[in-house]
Amino acid sequence: MQEEGIVINLEGIKEDNEEIKSFRTYSNYLLSLKQYIEYKYGKRPEVFVNLKTACEEKPSYSKFQTNKDADLDKIKKLLFNSWHTEIVFCIPRKTSEEFVKYSNHWAPIQAYYSIFLSIRALFDSMGIVCPHSHADTLQQISESIVNRDLFPSPWNSYCRGQKELNNHSYFNFLGEYKEISNLSTPFLVDFWSWYALWLKTTRERKDKKRRKEAIKSKRFKCANGEPRKNLSFKQKLIVDSTLHATTFYDGLYRLRIRSNYEDADAFILGTMSQEEALTFYDSLIVILEATLFVLEKCISKHISSQEYKNIVDEFIRSVGEDMAKDTVALRKDYY
Repeated sequence: MQEEGIVINLEGIKEDNEEIKSFRTYSNYLLSLKQYIEYKYGKRPEVFVNLKTACEEKPSYSKFQTNKDADLDKIKKLLFNSWHTEIVFCIPRKTSEEFVKYSNHWAPIQAYYSIFLSIRALFDSMGIVCPHSHADTLQQISESIVNRDLFPSPWNSYCRGQKELNNHSYFNFLGEYKEISNLSTPFLVDFWSWYALWLKTTRERKDKKRRKEAIKSKRFKCANGEPRKNLSFKQKLIVDSTLHATTFYDGLYRLRIRSNYEDADAFILGTMSQEEALTFYDSLIVILEATLFVLEKCISKHISSQEYKNIVDEFIRSVGEDMAKDTVALRKDYY
């Protein structure tokens, strides 16, 4: 791998600005992932050719059977909603670069929901019954990755455990990883370090929340019956065991929550320049369309490529070639 990176000019910017730090951290995760996707699979349209090959080379893919009982109307509705959301996501770039800076507050939310709806369509195509909540969906897609090895790299990578508990492990990593700063400049050579950091910190945040819930619910009590203020090592292990394997989709959900609720100011106030805003947004575009293609490729296998193309063609007719040309119409010839 050759080193690649985008260096943002931070001269004159206060380094202790929390909004700037938060935005830069999220942007770094996305930029690193974009670099890897483009290095491994290429750019449009080559990315779809290579992702198609990568999906078909998975041993699990050859085992997919056509689900004759799949609810095609339901799958079509979910995919239509996914692609409509993708179109909305792409509007700022089509309109004016100046709008991108102001759209980044909502861009992660739109990207997440577009992918979430396609995941739901994948479940229906596979005949998997799963409650519609985000928590259940993330757990089911995690279990599918672990147990079925559905996707190519890096979507098939995940982590378990906590460093604090000495049981932390990464799975399906194709390269070495090391400790890095979340505020350093992403380079392609360090991709697996960035991906490991993203998965690890995503899991740590979920575990921290789960521990607080356990204490609040009085699940673990002291010997005298009083509620605990802190959990023991063994109790922390028990809490960790309730977490599913942390995947790319958990990281994306975390980004959606942070931009929508917990850290919204970072996405509104933390963008330091138009260049950085475009880096963040363009990274999301690459990640979104590559992820959708991988999901759509699996869906087309389960319902047959012809049925899938019928759904795609109906969508394009409904919104018009011009509206769909930068989204699903880009991918339709590669399933």
